[in-house]
Amino acid sequence: MHFEVEFATKLINLLRQAIDAIGEDDGWAMLGEIGNHISNHASFDPTFRT
Repeated sequence: MHFEVEFATKLINLLRQAIDAIGEDDGWAMLGEIGNHISNHASFDPTFRT
């Protein structure tokens, strides 16, 4: 259980950083651009299994 909470926290932080980096002044960001930013700037394993 602790591992899932830690993983979720890291994922949320990763998403927040991407949105902060590419988001518009109103706080919105296109999902595709978020994915591109993450794939270009972060190490993330989308095959996580519990």
